[in-house]
Amino acid sequence: MTAVNTEQRLKKIICDHYLSGSLERLTIIEVCARAEISRQAFHKFYSHLKPYLTGARNVDELLVGDQADASKTIIQCQKLVREAQAE
Repeated sequence: MTAVNTEQRLKKIICDHYLSGSLERLTIIEVCARAEISRQAFHKFYSHLKPYLTGARNVDELLVGDQADASKTIIQCQKLVREAQAE
């Protein structure tokens, strides 16, 4: 497992969480558990992703990266819009 693969996995976890429409806050501990890395490794090598968890940066910035699956993103966004309209 390389650092690039781990970072891609972390970004996917963050994006998937927010695209799910969950109102629950995503914590560093939870992200680390899902990515199977230690909290210390996150802080040492991937702390640049922390602003996406705290809300200081918008997750949509991660979605426009070269690894983003555009069709999945569009479908998830449409689903969230329909659910919001239904409420």
